[in-house]
Amino acid sequence: MQLTNINGIVRKYRHIFLSPHFNDVVYSCGGTLGVQVSSGLHPLVITVFGGPPPANTPLSPFAQQVHGQWGADPVKGASGEVTSTQLMRQLRNNWAS
Repeated sequence: MQLTNINGIVRKYRHIFLSPHFNDVVYSCGGTLGVQVSSGLHPLVITVFGGPPPANTPLSPFAQQVHGQWGADPVKGASGEVTSTQLMRQLRNNWAS
């Protein structure tokens, strides 16, 4: 889901995690999220600085080099959004960016 304003956060979310970037909450609080979800809670993870770049935006030469070293496509790059989304779905968690 994508939040367009603060009113999108309703009272049903007792636990809200703010993630500066994709995967930050997943890697730092994944265990806590898992416990909350397995206990029947519905935490909300909000990614603050994330989203796809504008279409046809090329990576810089440095970014191409780094993505190549990571084994990602040096032109398309790697998407943390995909990993976060997949993990949130596995946890049956709510995710917003």
